Amino acid sequence: MGPRHPFHPHARRRRALRAGAALALVLGLWSAAFFRVQVLQADHYRLWAERNRLRELVIPAPRGLLLDRHGHLAATTEPVHVLELRPAPAAVQRARLDTLAPVLGLTPAAMDSAVAQAQPRERLRLARPLRFEQVAWLEEHRFRYPWVLLTSRPERRYPAGPAAAHVVGYLGEISEAQLSDPRWAGYRRGQLVGQMGLERAYDRWLGGRAGARYVEVDATGRVVRELDDRAAIPPEPGRDVPLTLDLELQRYVHAIWPRGKAGALVALDPATGGVLALYSAPTFDPNALLGPERGRAWRALVRDPARPLLNRAIQGHYPPASTFKLVTAAIALEHGVLDPGARMPIPCTGGLTYAGRYARCWRPEGHGYLDLAGAIAHSCNVYFYQVGIRLGLAELLRAGARLGFAGRTGIDLPGERRGTFPDGLGWYRRTFGHGPTPSEVLSVAIGQGPNAQTPLRLAQFYAALATDGRARRPHLARRAEPAP
Repeated sequence: MGPRHPFHPHARRRRALRAGAALALVLGLWSAAFFRVQVLQADHYRLWAERNRLRELVIPAPRGLLLDRHGHLAATTEPVHVLELRPAPAAVQRARLDTLAPVLGLTPAAMDSAVAQAQPRERLRLARPLRFEQVAWLEEHRFRYPWVLLTSRPERRYPAGPAAAHVVGYLGEISEAQLSDPRWAGYRRGQLVGQMGLERAYDRWLGGRAGARYVEVDATGRVVRELDDRAAIPPEPGRDVPLTLDLELQRYVHAIWPRGKAGALVALDPATGGVLALYSAPTFDPNALLGPERGRAWRALVRDPARPLLNRAIQGHYPPASTFKLVTAAIALEHGVLDPGARMPIPCTGGLTYAGRYARCWRPEGHGYLDLAGAIAHSCNVYFYQVGIRLGLAELLRAGARLGFAGRTGIDLPGERRGTFPDGLGWYRRTFGHGPTPSEVLSVAIGQGPNAQTPLRLAQFYAALATDGRARRPHLARRAEPAP
């Protein structure tokens, strides 16, 4: 039997050495992996174990206040008491609610809905806040219901109600689209955030930072005990935002607004650009979007053909018409083609013919010869037709765009709409496929044609006229900038 025979002692010794080496290698790898898990990454796996054992429950932060120019509350946060039931199977929770129904005024449908919405192995929370007498009764009979927990949560209130709805805005649960948007980074699913108005513009300032409390769960996720409050992370309250708004004026506008009429009103401080009042009609009550019936209230607002959620002051597009005549006059004065004390060579006889078009004045019998003051007082179309002709369409468009009528004012409210205004003669070809007619200048000079502005834009222009000619940015917050 030669040395190459598989059963030769030398061959068996070689196989034994190879097997021993392989076994040593495997044992070495196992030892290295064991050392890495037990020693080098011990803290990492200990943390994972703690995460599996402990569940974080969010404590919402008290939201900051919105204060008008006199310190009156435009939006506040009040603590409300809510009822929670300790974790139990759905059938047990339904039976518990049955025993409390006479005190809480719960209907079968409300109880079924609460049980259906409760997460397994977590507390059942009733959405409707408790009244004082209900809290007192539950405290008095606490020993009979050990599974009842009375907790408090901050709840938003809007003292001005519908009078300031479009300015202040409202809160709503963050949407999936917002969660996927980088601008909402750091927010949690289920969190209440500003969805409109100042509540949205300054959400990061107002919202503060949520805290957390912890409960211990078993391997199935069932809560076995709640950790001591000392282990909780207290929430950081949001910051207050002082405003330029005058709530008394805002309420007055709401009180005198013609019922059933849609429109908007803007009042600015010409010296600073601070918004004193900004009102849109029809309006809505933002408090209705915070209660247990908020879903129903929201659907009713969305389906309303009057579109009460539209902020017409910053989102409504309207032809400026005669309010634009002062824009035309200001541009003409700046370019030196208009003498305010001189009369136009052609009197107003009810209309004017130019470039083959007869354009009428609003007064069929005409206004006669007028200077600038008289033309403004009587809103004479024929006078401003002639101002536009002197300027020329190209210069009128260029100057109007430079004054900002094709853009936004930059107010610190979300959703402001751009104005519609040609930025030059090429705009007509890009938009309509052909250039403007020679008589187009007549329409533009009196605020007609392709010209649509928000009430806020016109208010900003008139505020500039009332001061030194500078168009100051309208703003509502006195000492803050909107969150990015």
